[in-house]
Amino acid sequence: MYARNMETKSIPLPKKFGYSIGHCLNDLTGALWFSYLITYFHEVKHFDDLLAGYLMLIGQVADAVFTPLIGHTSDKYDGCCFGKRKSWYMIGVCCIIISFPFIFIECLHCSEVPDWAQFIFYVPLVILFQFGWAAVQISHLSLIPEMTQCLTERDSVAIVPLVVYASGFFTSLLMRFINKRLGRKRTYAFGQLCTIGACVWIYFITNNSAYQIYGASAFIGIGGSTVLVTSLAMTSDLIGNNTTSAAFVYGAMSFTDKLSNGIAVVLIQRLNTCRIKGFLPRYIASVNVFLYYYMRMYVDPAY
Repeated sequence: MYARNMETKSIPLPKKFGYSIGHCLNDLTGALWFSYLITYFHEVKHFDDLLAGYLMLIGQVADAVFTPLIGHTSDKYDGCCFGKRKSWYMIGVCCIIISFPFIFIECLHCSEVPDWAQFIFYVPLVILFQFGWAAVQISHLSLIPEMTQCLTERDSVAIVPLVVYASGFFTSLLMRFINKRLGRKRTYAFGQLCTIGACVWIYFITNNSAYQIYGASAFIGIGGSTVLVTSLAMTSDLIGNNTTSAAFVYGAMSFTDKLSNGIAVVLIQRLNTCRIKGFLPRYIASVNVFLYYYMRMYVDPAY
């Protein structure tokens, strides 16, 4: 009887909005983590390439390990007064708040300390941040199949956070209609084609045609939004009525993603050819094209 009510009951708009802003902290810190961490430790802290890469690798490995463990624990135990999902969510938020700012703040009396000693100082902060990030991500995603059993509502719930985070991507607003018309697999294939086209386009952009990056970026936005929303909906379909294992499914899905990201960063840092004059632009283009496509299509598009 409860499952039948869940299938027909529509999610109230305030609850949708509340869910939509629940991942903003993760989105903001995640964007800063991937876009600025290497630059900060290399250019500001003056760590060498590999040391900065290893710091990110440790974070990604920690995240990869924590996600399935948190998912399993969240499914198995009820938690405290907030429930088994929200309890982990609150723990994750607290861990992020008390760890992430200190990663980008100069530690006291570190100006004369060697890099390896500073590296040891930052490792616990990175691990604590990744634990919190994983707790928020898994608990937030696992709420989707518990909020409703209606596939149309699940599409809507999966769309809203993306619309809030990247409202410029109008494609995300059309996902429910497109999924309904084309189905999951065809919609996902459409997203792949957009991403492949964008990657090929970027690879052939030169200094004289740099303005074309805006067009390629639009296709990346369309493809990324399509793949992200559709993959989240497909994962919810896979879980179905088995909501007791939802967190573990999302955790297992993220394991390969986090580990592969960390390994890829270390490889990029090791293969960094910026010291060879004139080779940096082609190196960056190759990394952006092939690595982005691989990670988006074959590792974990729902990340």
